[in-house]
Amino acid sequence: LGGPGHRSDARLRALDEGQDRRHLPTHLKAGGHETKYRRLRADAPCPTVTAHMGKDLSDFIHPRLQRTLTVREAARVQGFPDDYEFIGSQASQFTQVGNAVPVLLAAALGGAIAESLRRSRRPRRR
Repeated sequence: LGGPGHRSDARLRALDEGQDRRHLPTHLKAGGHETKYRRLRADAPCPTVTAHMGKDLSDFIHPRLQRTLTVREAARVQGFPDDYEFIGSQASQFTQVGNAVPVLLAAALGGAIAESLRRSRRPRRR
């Protein structure tokens, strides 16, 4: 979001957990959608991780540290194990994480489909 002394750094420091650009002082206001410069809450679910993170991380500011989420942190939000390897540029890795179906959701859907298929193969009682 910019180097040291950059206006973005001041924005990060100005936001408490759960706040976004609407809470910034006037001299730090930024354009964009209302969740721009959103500091996440440590005690609440993370908003949906999207492929857009590859272009703009300002919606995903760490709850306590003065930085945005890393690829690994975004992957954890999606349920990827820490040893899962993403390849390519950082932007490409964020896009991969954002485009992924969350791991636990994929497992639940796969289980439901498998159970449905098992039921449909059972002989029907008359």
